[in-house]
Amino acid sequence: MKKNFFISLLLILVLSLSVLATNVILFIGDGMGTHQISVANYISEKLYNEQLCFLSFSQQSFVNTANASGSITDSAAAATALATGVRTNNSVIGLDANSRVQKNLSEKAKEKGKAVGIVTDDYVTDATPAGFVAHTSSRSNTKEISLAYLDLQPDVFMGMGVDAFTASTRRKNGWDDRDLLKELTDTGYSIAYNLSDLEKTSSHKVAGFFSSLDDVFAKEATTNIQPTLADMTKQALKILSHNEEGFFLMVEASYVDRGGHYNDVVGVVHNVLTLNNAVKEAIKFLETNPDTLIVVTADHETGGMSADPATLPEMLGKFEDVTQLPLDIDNTIGSSPSKEWVKEVFRRSGIKNVSEEDLQAISILSPGASRRTKIGQAITKYTGGAKFTTTGHSAQNVALYAIGQQSELFPSKLRNDELGQILARIVTDDGVLNK
Repeated sequence: MKKNFFISLLLILVLSLSVLATNVILFIGDGMGTHQISVANYISEKLYNEQLCFLSFSQQSFVNTANASGSITDSAAAATALATGVRTNNSVIGLDANSRVQKNLSEKAKEKGKAVGIVTDDYVTDATPAGFVAHTSSRSNTKEISLAYLDLQPDVFMGMGVDAFTASTRRKNGWDDRDLLKELTDTGYSIAYNLSDLEKTSSHKVAGFFSSLDDVFAKEATTNIQPTLADMTKQALKILSHNEEGFFLMVEASYVDRGGHYNDVVGVVHNVLTLNNAVKEAIKFLETNPDTLIVVTADHETGGMSADPATLPEMLGKFEDVTQLPLDIDNTIGSSPSKEWVKEVFRRSGIKNVSEEDLQAISILSPGASRRTKIGQAITKYTGGAKFTTTGHSAQNVALYAIGQQSELFPSKLRNDELGQILARIVTDDGVLNK
């Protein structure tokens, strides 16, 4: 299996020489630093005898993630740099540091007649997807970001967050009385609420609102089977490939960031593997569509995480029992923070050796991120494998992996805005075959 995979990558490399990229697929692991990748790869190799697929890509680089005013970016400024090729200040979406609108990759692709796709396992109005759709002074402007989807009309967009598109929520928030779901269907969109809906649609315009964490979805869905990030990527590629001019697709794996904020190494690893499975779908597409470029990178690093070689081996015997822990906790985060609740979370995750002292310390914390972070830190203490230095973002460089058409355009070191500029050249066919 490994041999066949490497043969496929070699064939892709040969086919990619001297051809412009018609299709560009950009994967963003939110908060995914190099140590997050190395720990996830260790687990993947030891448990599944499989290296992370993108580690074999022909072009590998390091990206500086600073924003316009400092060394530590947030997801909004980082997404803006990647999407527009211009650095801005934290919290800002699609505007430069002087509040001037900067055209993003989605808009540039549309101008070239290409299809556009936005896929995330977080809210479609969250900072990273918003950076490829909207222009607003604050990532918190959900009203403006949701309307930007109607203006841009991406051929495919999928993620959580149907609330922001419903008339009832918009009235409740004092935004307006618009029913954006109806407006989407009126402009030709097929709306999917679950995996079955997504797989059955024959439409070339699809809006997907997923996850049982979304109350409105849970009420509207007829079958509560959710697509994975790989499922969404596969279906997005199928839909976008109908455009003969090509396409631009951005896929975000958002929960690597959440694991970093919580100092939860299991959450980090689980979600890097989630991203890896999505990238596999893109590689399958590339094998039959050689005019394609795949780029895998991150917007920033979260947690100041470093691998802990001394305890990595200990993690192997515990990891399979806790792969679903992040979802277990996030599904019940609003529950009363009693010691019994915490015990139940750990019981369902397969963790049995947490001390009474740890349980008590967790249970007396106030609701919210502090309690979740304490649980994440307890998980990492139990499993080993990594150390964290912060619950925020860091200034660490992140990695870039590229394969396919024009992957040679990426230098070994570059800034996040320079990465955005190179992507723009490729998407608009304004690039050259050589550096």
